Amino acid sequence: MSLSTCRRVFCGDGGTEISSADTENALRKEGFVLSATHGTSMRPLLRTGRDVVLVRVKKERLKENDVALYRRGDRLVLHRVVKVTEEGYETLGDNTFVPEFVSEENAIGVMTEILRKRKTLLVTDKRYLRYVSRIRKTFRIRRFLARIRSLFAAVGRRIFSRGKTEISQK
Repeated sequence: MSLSTCRRVFCGDGGTEISSADTENALRKEGFVLSATHGTSMRPLLRTGRDVVLVRVKKERLKENDVALYRRGDRLVLHRVVKVTEEGYETLGDNTFVPEFVSEENAIGVMTEILRKRKTLLVTDKRYLRYVSRIRKTFRIRRFLARIRSLFAAVGRRIFSRGKTEISQK
């Protein structure tokens, strides 16, 4: 992923595994791809090994809160659009705190469904829309708590590494 980098992508022809490089061609040809996701940047919504997403070709400008499939170098990434600009989009994984700019040309698809445990969750479903609202509203507090956790972890590493040094000197 960085969250969801499309690593195993399945084409509309019945499940042939194709590479990320071929995903764009399959998306253009079939109009959609089914993809197992990999990574943590879109957690808790998407989890490696649990979820498969249906991504459709982008036919119009993306909107805020759409989950875009876009090119980042030689990888494909799924992240949420948090801001639409004239030049493209500002995206952010649900589990990340640093936005990324994506040009209009690099945005190639939009997630429309999540397949999980033989159930389908549409991005128009009320449960999904509540999740999106909650994840967006709590961004600042989640970012603050992540910074606090990181600070405590750094302090803990210093304390414990200092203790190891003192023990080894005795």
